[in-house]
Amino acid sequence: MRAGSSAAERRCTEEIIREEIEHDGDLRGLRKVVAFVEDQCRQNGVSAEDRTALRLATEEVFVNILEHGYEAGSGSVKIEVQRDEDRLRVTFRDRGRPFRPGDAPSPDLDSDWSDRRVGGLGWHLVRSSVDEIDYRRDEGGWNVLRVTKEISRDNGDDSDPIG
Repeated sequence: MRAGSSAAERRCTEEIIREEIEHDGDLRGLRKVVAFVEDQCRQNGVSAEDRTALRLATEEVFVNILEHGYEAGSGSVKIEVQRDEDRLRVTFRDRGRPFRPGDAPSPDLDSDWSDRRVGGLGWHLVRSSVDEIDYRRDEGGWNVLRVTKEISRDNGDDSDPIG
């Protein structure tokens, strides 16, 4: 979403629903980005459990793009949410440094907490939260990262399993 703008572009077809925002800024925009994805999940009837998983993945990916992709910790990120049948996809586009999620090291989950280094769990959490992660660098120099979650429909329970 451009700073100061709250409008989202809506494109609909018979089976695919897409919403897109662009955020030019820094980590202060995290709340707006997460609210955008959360709102799209609610509008598409995504269960509370799946909304939580997608929210976690969105937070981690967005923070990683800004903290590691852009040297100054801020830059443009385009986020698109697409629902197709029983899947919801969140696509992130940025012009930061290229980063293939498959290159992220596996976290140390076996050592005692006091012996582990701080950080390094982000991509583990993303991988655990979604069903697919796809990354490519397009010809225009954009990083395109898509996370896909097989979704179950909301049973009317609007509660948030993590608060």
